[in-house]
Amino acid sequence: MINLPTRETCRRYTTTALALLFLLAACLLLKVNFGRHRDLLGTTLLIVALLGVSLGLYRQQRIVLRLASTVFLLVAVVLPVGVFNSFTKGDKLANGKVVAAVAVTPQTLAWVVLLAGALLALAWFVNPVQSRRVKGGDGS
Repeated sequence: MINLPTRETCRRYTTTALALLFLLAACLLLKVNFGRHRDLLGTTLLIVALLGVSLGLYRQQRIVLRLASTVFLLVAVVLPVGVFNSFTKGDKLANGKVVAAVAVTPQTLAWVVLLAGALLALAWFVNPVQSRRVKGGDGS
């Protein structure tokens, strides 16, 4: 019989991988803005926030897990709306490009559905399980 991993095991691996991705994003942001003096305060705050989320995901802090789950759900809902937006045609026309219509190609539909499904799965894995309180014998 095959022993499948539990949700806790999947969540531990998922949050560790996400923590590494957030750490990578912070390092890349630091590399891109190294030597540039544009918005140093904003970049520093964003790097600190990314490092904080990375550390919180690694330590599996409940508030950070809820925040990450909420962000994944929001992106999964907003992503298809942004891709299949009819106002995109107007933006392309304003830039001088000739566009017949906003076409939904099977390739675009496939990657949007796969990405939204992956984000929903990540939201489910990362979301901490509600602990059920057991009532005592006195009804409290």
